[in-house]
Amino acid sequence: MIIQVDILRMIAEFIGVVFYYSRAVLSPIGEVMKFWIEFLLQFFPQNIPADYNFYIIIFVVLLISGVIINYHWPGEKKEVKEKEKKEMEVSAKKCKYCGKPIGDSEFCPYCGSKN
Repeated sequence: MIIQVDILRMIAEFIGVVFYYSRAVLSPIGEVMKFWIEFLLQFFPQNIPADYNFYIIIFVVLLISGVIINYHWPGEKKEVKEKEKKEMEVSAKKCKYCGKPIGDSEFCPYCGSKN
């Protein structure tokens, strides 16, 4: 139990040191975040009506645009070339009797014959 507490203390001290020395980078970022959030909080209540319809419309637009963008650009996909497909098909071992793929198995799971 004492060892676990010491390990947790060492991890906490390490994280504290990392944050302490990255303070020069994190402080300006925090100030900028604080500035623009305060600006938005002052701007929206004065210039946008208190009705929630505006926020609901923004939410729906962002949701629909996110779905459309992810549908058209789902991310990076590994394209398999025709040559690689043929190599994968050839590398699969097939049953002598029924011709179905059996992988590395000695017995065919489909017809039960020994290959």
